[in-house]
Formats: sequence, structure tokens, C-alpha cells
Amino acid sequence: MLKPILEQILQTVQRIESQQTSDSSPYCTISEAAKYLKISVSSMRRLLRNGKIPYERININKDNSNQNSSKILITRKHLDLFVFYGDRKNLSKKEIDKVKEWIW
Repeated sequence: MLKPILEQILQTVQRIESQQTSDSSPYCTISEAAKYLKISVSSMRRLLRNGKIPYERININKDNSNQNSSKILITRKHLDLFVFYGDRKNLSKKEIDKVKEWIW
């Protein structure tokens, strides 16, 4: 009885390890962040728009043309903090300082 449970745990750990090695970048796009949090892209955009999760907007040029576009990048660390702490309004000053220390 114990062997099937251990095998299942081992398979889960191997799956997690393979995901971590394939996702080596600390940044993700909106769709990747939505998939990471297991929510819809529109819900992810709402969280970003309402300031619940910080993000960076970078400007990129397309094919050496004069057209500029931008891309939104979110760090996995910020996503993890959002999952762990939820809304920043729920944090005390001491907890906010801890979070800032962990981020920077």
C-alpha cells in the first residue's frame, strides 16, 4: 500500500522539477502568469490593472521598423507573493518590510 503512494509522490516531484528547469526565466508573460495561477487571462489582466500584482512594461521594436510595441512581464516571485499573502491591504507594515526585503 505504501509503494503506490511513494511512486505517486516521486512522479509529482519529478514533474515539478521538470517544470522548474524548463521555466528558467524569472519572468513570464500575462498568459504564462495566468496559467501559473490557474486563472483566466482576463482575470490576470484585472489583477494587474487593479495593482494587485506588480509588473514591468518593456518597449520592443518589431523587425527594425519604427513601430514600437510593449510587452508586460511579471516575475514569478511576485506571483508567489500574491498567492502567499493575497492583497497587500492585508499586510502589516512589518510584513510589507519582510516582503520588500525578500523581493530586493
